[in-house]
Amino acid sequence: MKDKLVALTEGKDFEKLKNYFINIIKKIAREKNLEDFLRHRVGDDFAEEVFNAFLLKLKIMENPLKNKEEINTLYVNKVIYSCMVEVLNSSRPEIEIPAGDIKREGEEGNVLDFEEVIPTIHEDYSIEAKDLFEIVMEIISEKDIEVLCYYLYKEFYSQEIQISGLSKSTLYKRWERLKKKLASELPYIPDEGEFREFAEKFLSEICNKRGLIPLKED
Repeated sequence: MKDKLVALTEGKDFEKLKNYFINIIKKIAREKNLEDFLRHRVGDDFAEEVFNAFLLKLKIMENPLKNKEEINTLYVNKVIYSCMVEVLNSSRPEIEIPAGDIKREGEEGNVLDFEEVIPTIHEDYSIEAKDLFEIVMEIISEKDIEVLCYYLYKEFYSQEIQISGLSKSTLYKRWERLKKKLASELPYIPDEGEFREFAEKFLSEICNKRGLIPLKED
């Protein structure tokens, strides 16, 4: 899969690869029950729109992609799904209610047209992508939680904590494995602000509550 993604960003076998990924996009849309939704919101060429968003995201991630040892199908599917969400959330149509012959009497007895009574309705089909915290929690195991607490605390507070039964050498090896897992399975690369928000939430809601790190006062 990595070879296909890199080739796509470099423009090699473009039409062939485009058709390949458009078929995947359509398949995911059906599996997620989003096909009708996408057709209604974007049009029958929704797969083209999602592909364009996917290609743009790949180009932004081009260097990290090339540095990955391998890229699995699950990773690609998550990236494509995130692109579907972006396309849907950026294509909110303005839908007007037909006026017809509906009338209503105003306060002064005058007859008002329906448009004067009911303003244009804006339908909100917004679909929220899972935030980084939820995604990471689905990826990591119970053993990974201890390691992530250790490294996030060290990163944010410049202090090392003791994890019962784990030496520094073991923590380092587990961290290296966890980094590879996250790099492989995260659907996108979070920016600095999103990473900080995730880290603060993880340290507070997971590490503190489990007693894995010293309690920090606000």
